[in-house]
Amino acid sequence: YSLASGLTCATVFFFFLVLLGVSNPSFLVFTICSITVTLTVCCFVKFYPRFVQPLQKVLAVVALIIAQTLLISIEGGLLYILIFDATRYGELSSTNSFIYSFFMQGFPYAFSAIIGRIPVNIADKAIAVLLGGSIYTAGRAAARKICYS
Repeated sequence: YSLASGLTCATVFFFFLVLLGVSNPSFLVFTICSITVTLTVCCFVKFYPRFVQPLQKVLAVVALIIAQTLLISIEGGLLYILIFDATRYGELSSTNSFIYSFFMQGFPYAFSAIIGRIPVNIADKAIAVLLGGSIYTAGRAAARKICYS
């Protein structure tokens, strides 16, 4: 549950994708996005008040999901613009489908690369934050139960 373990997981994940042939080596640059997610979660945990009302908890989690979605969409879009040109879309994915659909409707490539990521990122971050938070909370409760029994 530390910054070091989070950064290690974020980095090693992309290397395994490339080693297993699941992803193109040029996508290793998107490790930066995973590092950003790790840093935002660590900041959230560090600065999150311990004693808050249920509604405040929900709003804080929603704010984290929105912040991560916007950061990753902008960061990923900028990386995408720098790595790929408008005629080469890389691997087939839902993100690339959104980018392509915006681009084919006449939107500028930079706009398409950033805005096209938002639908996929919001779903991805919502699942990751909610599932990760649930696993963390359950693990913490189980550890306390084991330690104090």
